[in-house]
Amino acid sequence: MAKKFKHAFGGETPANVARDYENAAQYGNVGVGADYLYFDGLMQVEFVPMNELVWAYMRQEDSRVTLCCGKGILETCYLIIRTARGDKRKVHVERKDDLKKALALLEKNAPSVVIGYSKDNALRFEAV
Repeated sequence: MAKKFKHAFGGETPANVARDYENAAQYGNVGVGADYLYFDGLMQVEFVPMNELVWAYMRQEDSRVTLCCGKGILETCYLIIRTARGDKRKVHVERKDDLKKALALLEKNAPSVVIGYSKDNALRFEAV
């Protein structure tokens, strides 16, 4: 069955998306291609062109949980992206290691994208 592709923020779907997706490095549900960043979903693959991205970082949220055998902390990791138009997306990624690898390749494939969270970056990109 052919994959269906959808621009994450409502743009057009270029003809080369499927080819770029096939060659993309996959890290869990996140794919990093030469021209696009992908998020695999149940029914379709969402993408964002690299030239629209301005900022990407990992966000980790910890939740205290009570289990049958005791208490623990549940780590949940998200990829947060920001575009030049001000669009923002939060994508759940199951494995922290996958997210780190995806961000490292994103940094290599799209050197203009700022990688990593800082207060300065937050101030800089909140105004976008």
